[in-house]
Amino acid sequence: MTAVGLAAAAADESPLDATIVLRDGGLVRIRAVTRADAPRLKAFHDRLSPVSRYMRFQRAIREVSLAQCERMSQADGIAEIGLIACAVEHEGARVIADARCVLVPGTREAELAIAVADDWQRRGLGDRLLVQLFRQARNRGVDLLFGEALSDNVAVRRLAERRGARLHMTRWGTTRVSIELRPLALEPLLVTEPRGSRFEAAR
Repeated sequence: MTAVGLAAAAADESPLDATIVLRDGGLVRIRAVTRADAPRLKAFHDRLSPVSRYMRFQRAIREVSLAQCERMSQADGIAEIGLIACAVEHEGARVIADARCVLVPGTREAELAIAVADDWQRRGLGDRLLVQLFRQARNRGVDLLFGEALSDNVAVRRLAERRGARLHMTRWGTTRVSIELRPLALEPLLVTEPRGSRFEAAR
């Protein structure tokens, strides 16, 4: 799909904003990220445990800067799709998960990233958020999402495999995850999400 076609698709589709019920009854609002969310993204990354932050960025970092979060909040829905999940119990102000993909120019592929707050893992949130991201990407003409995971991250490999992903070891000791946006990837699965599930990409 051309840049013009992508822009038209984005203009024709209303921004995602939906409330979902997790398998334990928790209510979560999933919506497109906006520029106003930069401070919320900063607070979200600050609350991640050191291990979760390391898994997300593939390196040890003490904090994610506000400038980085401002850039992350500027996903335009065309070249980059950004979704956040907010806890309804906190009146929708607290970000508890972030998922995004960056389209590769001239292809029908996009690079994927997702992170879920430690206290919201193993509740099915990561899978539900991924499904929404996959659908948004598919609407933009994306056929394939890819990312990299640390090779010892068994949880993310299992999550990806349930979505029909192909896994390939890289020479740098990471696992490349490729997910074709077919029906298996676009529908929710009634399975347990392993603790710590997240892709590391699209930094």
